[in-house]
This record gives sequence, C-alpha cells and structure tokens, in this order.
Amino acid sequence: MRTSNTGPLIERVHRESHSFQWAREGLINAREANATQIEFGVEWHAVEQCGVYRRTIADNGDGMADDEIDVFLNTFGGGGKPIGDVHQNFGVGVKTSLLPWNKHGLVVISLKDGYASLVWLQHDPTSGEYGLRRFPAVDEDGRETIEHVVEPGLIDDFDWSNTIPDFVREAGHGTILILLGNEPSQDTVLGDPDREEGKPHALRHYLNTRLWEIAPGLDVKTLEFRTQNEKEWPKERAGAFSGSGAPAHRRTVVGAEASVIRPTPTQRFDIASGVSHVSAGAAGLGAKVHWWLWREDRPNLFSGHFPNTGYVAALYNNELYDRSDHVATYRTFGISHKAVRTKLWIIIEPEPFDDKIKAGVYPDSSRSRLLVQGGALAGAALPMAEWGSQFAENLPSEIANALAAANAGGTGSLDAAWRDRLLERFGSRWRIPRWIASPHGRERIEITEGAGTSGTRVTVRKKRKSHAGSGNAGPLPGVAPMGTPTGPVPGRTARVGAGLPEYKIVQAEGMDEPEMLAEYMPVSSELPTGLVRVNIQHPALAEVIITWQSAYADHLAERVADEIGDVYGQVAVSKIAHSEHYRSKYDPTTIAEMRSSKALTMALLGLMAEDAIIATRLGGKYGRRKAS
Repeated sequence: MRTSNTGPLIERVHRESHSFQWAREGLINAREANATQIEFGVEWHAVEQCGVYRRTIADNGDGMADDEIDVFLNTFGGGGKPIGDVHQNFGVGVKTSLLPWNKHGLVVISLKDGYASLVWLQHDPTSGEYGLRRFPAVDEDGRETIEHVVEPGLIDDFDWSNTIPDFVREAGHGTILILLGNEPSQDTVLGDPDREEGKPHALRHYLNTRLWEIAPGLDVKTLEFRTQNEKEWPKERAGAFSGSGAPAHRRTVVGAEASVIRPTPTQRFDIASGVSHVSAGAAGLGAKVHWWLWREDRPNLFSGHFPNTGYVAALYNNELYDRSDHVATYRTFGISHKAVRTKLWIIIEPEPFDDKIKAGVYPDSSRSRLLVQGGALAGAALPMAEWGSQFAENLPSEIANALAAANAGGTGSLDAAWRDRLLERFGSRWRIPRWIASPHGRERIEITEGAGTSGTRVTVRKKRKSHAGSGNAGPLPGVAPMGTPTGPVPGRTARVGAGLPEYKIVQAEGMDEPEMLAEYMPVSSELPTGLVRVNIQHPALAEVIITWQSAYADHLAERVADEIGDVYGQVAVSKIAHSEHYRSKYDPTTIAEMRSSKALTMALLGLMAEDAIIATRLGGKYGRRKAS
C-alpha cells in the first residue's frame, strides 16, 4: 500500500498539533540521532546577506548520508526506520509540524563522515503536495542530470555551505534544519506566525515545560532576541551576544523537573513531596500521582522562563502532556484554594500501553495529547476526573494541612444585619469583665484606655449624697479610665455590656479538640468578648464547601469557601450569644455544657438552616447557581 495525496494529511495533522510542536519534533529527532548538542539558532548568513532572520535547528548527531537523507525527507512515515509501535516516533512529526508554515521550503543539510548533503523540501501550489525540489547537476562523467540531493553550495545566488554552524562542522557529523517560511523574505525566528509563538522566551518556556528532564550529557540551547521589534535585532553575528545589553542571548534548556524540584544548584527550599496511586475505568487504568508542594513562598527564580506557579500535567516517556493550571483542573484533585494550588505541582504518570494486556496510554498522531487504549475508555482522553477524585479522597496530609491553613482566616466578625439583630436580643445580657481605675479599688491595673486615648470609655454613676430638705441629686456621668490587670494604678473589676463573641476559622491543629467542628473559648483578659473557633478541616464543613463550590463558577471557589466559613462562624456565635440569655435560668455547669465543643458541633450539623443562609448570601452576591 502506497501513500498518496499526503498534502491534506500533513495539513490536518498540523492543525491537530499544538504550538511549538515543531520544536519538540526537532529535538526528539536529534536526541534519537545520539546528539550531545542541540541548538535552536538563527541562520546568520541569511541575516547578513539578505536581511532575513531564519530559525534553524542544528545538532551534532549521527547525521545522514545522501541516500539516507533522501529517504528521510521524501517518505511520509519514513526516516530510515519503520514507523514503529505506539510509543515510538512515527517519522512524520518534522514534516507535519514544519511544512504547513514553511511552504517556500525546509532546507536540510546533513553531515556524515565529513560529507555534507542538502535537500530542499517544499510545497507545490499546483498539486497541493509536498516533495523534494529538483536541482540541475552534473555527474562524474560530465553529464547533466536532475538530482534531489546535492552538496550545499550556491543555489539561487545563496551559498548554503555558509549555513553550517561551527559546532556541527567541527564534529564532522550532524544535521541542520533551516526554516524558510512561506515566502523568501519571511522571518521564521519567531516561529509559526499563525500561532503567536514569537513572545520573548516563548520557545525556551515551551521546551522547559514539555520535556521533564534533560538527559545528562545533552546540551540544549535556544537563541533568543531581547525584543519582538525587528528594528532592534542584531544585523550580524559579530557582537550580537556581547555586552550587558546584548540584543541576543543563547540560553540553556534544563527541563521542567529542574524548575519544580531543584531550581538552583546552591539554594535549598522547603518542598514536601510524595507519590499516590490511582486507577480508572473497569480495566483499572493505573497511574502514579507525583506531587511537590512548596511550603514557602516560591521566589520568581526564572523571570518567565518557566511557569512560576504550579500546574497539573501527565508524564509520558519524559514528556509532559495536558498541562493545565486552571482552577477547575485543581478542583478535580481536591485543591480549591489559590494559595495552595499556586505552590503545588501534580504530575500524573499513567501506565503506558502494554500490548500483552491491550491496555494503557499512548500519544496521538500529532504527539500533542495522550489517549487511552483498551476497555471502555478506548480512544478517550486521560480519565483525569476519576484519578483526581481518588486523589482528593485520600489527600496527602501535607496538602490537607496546607489547604486548612489557607482556608483558615483571621478573627471574623458578624455582618451588620446579624450583629444588630443579636445585639438587640442578647447584647445587654452579654457582659464581660473590665478593669476600671478607681481611687478606692483593691486591685492594681495598667491604664490603656481613658482620657487622652481613643479607646473605649465606660460611663459610671457617682454616689448619691443626701441633703436635708432636698431631693435626690440624680446620677452624674463620668468617664473611668480602663486598663489591664497588674500595674501601678488602683482599680477594680466590673462586668459591662460590650458586644458579642468573635469567631476564627482555624485548621484542625488549631483546635483543642481537633475532631470537633467548633469550640468556644470563654471570656478572659486575653479574650475579652470570648472566641468561637470553627474547624475548616471538619469533614462536614469540607463537604459543604465542596458542594457549594461546584454550584458556582470555578473562579469563585475561594470566595465561596470564605463565605461558607463566615456563615458557620456567625451561626456559632449566635448560638453562644443566645445561651447567655439563659444564664439566669440555669446553673453555670449547665451553661458550660450547652457551650461545650460537642454540643456546639452537634448544633452546627443540621445543614438545613446553614444551607438556607448560604443560599441567600451566595445568591445575592454571585447570582443563580449553575444547572446541575
């Protein structure tokens, strides 16, 4: 069976591939050719002679002889090797990823045993097909012939022998791909013009997030211009890389692993890590979930050369697929808070396709995404949702603690409507201790509030004096300075009406009883109004948060979590405040039991009352819920 009409097929595979797929294909081919040095450079001879900036991909690999280069470039699915199984390159990647935006030509020069061969692959607008350009030549006997493979020399008034980089020429073997674009004058150094690949550092950023690890002994470099403005590009190679403000730089590609695990050779960071095991589908498609969590704020070490925040990706054959940092992807794995997901990397390593059991994952024809083979999931994308759900159900403790800490807020206060309503009903009964300056007091206090300060003042009544033949004089207002126990000023304690308890959202380790949903800390000198702590890690509250987050847009997840924490904190405060109403009816032991952690937790487990409040509050702020 022969391959014909390959033009539409090449165009189709290119449309299905991702940006910078050509860079991946060029690098993998060079690596498989045993290269130790690969450079994504600029063809300087064309810059100096024609003013055109062409991207090159050069390596010092094994190279190809003239008969090999003919087979490699002019056979769809070739390359001097069979297409191979699902895990191997197909011999089509360079052609499908480069030719559709280099119709004027892809020039390939290869050196082997010191001998150089050149082919020019281009598009025929009449037939719509791609093939090798034919050159008039003279054979050893002086006869004129037409050849596909020639020595690099003068073609179209341009000497192609000058395009071979020094490191390839010195090695005596290697391959150079020169991207000519769709027109002779087109600049290709910024990549595919239809895919916005020209941003500074974009090529290196792609390689550093597509390749997990650069093998020891392999040196991969990219040549970058400081700007996209062509007027500021260097006009010749000499001096292009010199000086602090050099217009061009040659940068090293180190792979994604380096940015996550070992970003600098000298600095050490506090990073937690681990591996979980998950499976999906009836066939139990397994995967390892590797994760790395930065326990500290991650400094911007790479100035845009790597993603500086976390992402989720699939790892297959040392390459990353399906990379995403979207909140919806993280929520699949049980991570909703931005403070955690920005410092958490999740890398899923699925089981590769095994021909014996006819199951596993493999890359599609464009090498841009992974698919499943075998079982009910055959032909489908990776089952991220199922894997993520299993991971979320058994979150590593380090991640769970980080989420709890992120969700735990500072001391909260009631919103105005709730506070007014509670104060009206219970405020007068909610009396707290204060230390008040008094010349006849038996205690000693430190003045913190009073005359000359902006603190709270307490109005007191002066003692009435009786005078014969006159009525009572009535109360005389005064302001008594207040303070804290232990100090030089005489004073006394008094119980005054002063507001309501506060609440605080904490993680389990911040609770005296970590298994409880809420607990009340009584009034004291440190907590003058008392404090209710709400355990954000309690399973009941965590389930409520996840349920309501799924009802609203992903970008609202953190706000929804904060709102729900506030609702539970405010409801808990209202219950404590209401219990004060019964202080005169019950003995202190009964009141303490009513406010115990167990009683308060039980009171908050009803869901219906809290859900009604949550629905009203979220609906008023964020609109209607998503359709289920």
